[in-house]
Amino acid sequence: MSYPLWAAIVGVVFLVLFRVSRRPASAVAGVVWLLYGAYEMAMRLRWLCTGECNIRVDLLLIYPLLLVISAFALVGFARWLAMREREP
Repeated sequence: MSYPLWAAIVGVVFLVLFRVSRRPASAVAGVVWLLYGAYEMAMRLRWLCTGECNIRVDLLLIYPLLLVISAFALVGFARWLAMREREP
């Protein structure tokens, strides 16, 4: 992700979902996205990367991890919505 601000926005969205639903997976996803945004900002400012930062092998691990955590959070939120709609 070339813009760390977008990662922070996604993190805030997941934290809002947590505030609404109280699903722990949403909180975990929000914190992980915020940490990823901070990590990307540090990479962009060259605090964690000296020299050539164009080849980012670390993203081969980070992106799938973000995807899986986000999917769990979204499924948990969807299940919460479904249970809430069934309640009288």
